[in-house]
Amino acid sequence: MQKKRTSVDASYLRKHNQRLILDAVYARNTTSRVELSKALGLSKPAISDNLSDLLKVGIIEEIGEGAPTEKGGRKPSLLKFNINHKIIIAIDLNYIDPIIVLSNLQNDILGEKEIHIPKDTPYDQRFAMLEDAIQSLLQSSGFDLAQLFCIAISSPGVFDAQGNILSQNVGYGRTLWNNSDMKQAWHKKYNADIIIKNDIKAATLGEWTYGTGRGDENLLYISCGAGMGSGIVINNHLFEGSHYNAGEIYYYLDMSQPDYAGALEDRICIKPLVENIRADVQRGVNTCLRDCSGQISFSDVVAAYQAKDPYICRKVESICDELCTLIFNLGNFLALDKVIFGGEYTVFSETLQTRFQERFQTRIKFSTSIQFAALGKYSGIHGMLYSAREAFFTSICS
Repeated sequence: MQKKRTSVDASYLRKHNQRLILDAVYARNTTSRVELSKALGLSKPAISDNLSDLLKVGIIEEIGEGAPTEKGGRKPSLLKFNINHKIIIAIDLNYIDPIIVLSNLQNDILGEKEIHIPKDTPYDQRFAMLEDAIQSLLQSSGFDLAQLFCIAISSPGVFDAQGNILSQNVGYGRTLWNNSDMKQAWHKKYNADIIIKNDIKAATLGEWTYGTGRGDENLLYISCGAGMGSGIVINNHLFEGSHYNAGEIYYYLDMSQPDYAGALEDRICIKPLVENIRADVQRGVNTCLRDCSGQISFSDVVAAYQAKDPYICRKVESICDELCTLIFNLGNFLALDKVIFGGEYTVFSETLQTRFQERFQTRIKFSTSIQFAALGKYSGIHGMLYSAREAFFTSICS
């Protein structure tokens, strides 16, 4: 029994050290065995031994000799991370127009397509339009299909660790996808891994790794606009909860309105906002939107807000107060220095920030602050590229 345990421990240690080396070379891009030994606290023989598999795979390359040290001696052999060893397709299945990108392992976007899918398009046609976009990106990239590691998808819905759909909100005019069919069909067609995550959790990862939350160990990301949701990073890990639905705040209950049977999302997101404004306009409310021809859209509301229309500004202030209450309570419950806000309602950032600072932030000594997403519509894309690279590194070192 002791011999078997020693073998398991040795195997784990090798995987652990290989991952340390791979992460270090990735972070430095170009380095040497000597630098890795000093940085990681591993002996030079241990570095060389664990590097052998990574060099054989091709994820790390030797690119010649560097400059000798001040003491002279042999020139160090330089090591470089091979950013083009594999490619990744990332897809954000947002509510209207999906974004599809092709990236290398450094998350450089090498090609991009945004496709408009009319609302009533049958599922088979929607599926085919995505495949056409993938094919176009692959053909124009110059990469071979064999270099495709995975297709990483962010989508509305709750998904387990294997990307299986657990639940999906059918409201708010969302374009829903049969993710199980997509996963099976694309795994077979492209011979690639298929990773699927909730769109808000993907955006959380994107902002945490490349955006406003970069460097934060603990993070709350809240998105509001077409829909509503949040993602939580605790101790540098995405927290998904026992049922993978951590952060599903759309059904947040507000006891200040105990007779209201719906969800917070039903009160403040784009669809109910626009419907409420249309009804008020029909009743003769004083607003510049009375002059709009045809039906009022969200872009009309944004334009009126930017023009400081008093009626629209009051509507936005009411929504921002509800969001401020949510951000204040959750931010302080999790003891965070800041909460990152994203989604379509970032167009109201000035009002949201002002209302929060004036009415909430000074209430307690260690109150959270609001910062805004830096990556815009690419938050989810970068989150999925990060997830795909992590999955590939794990597969390499196991």
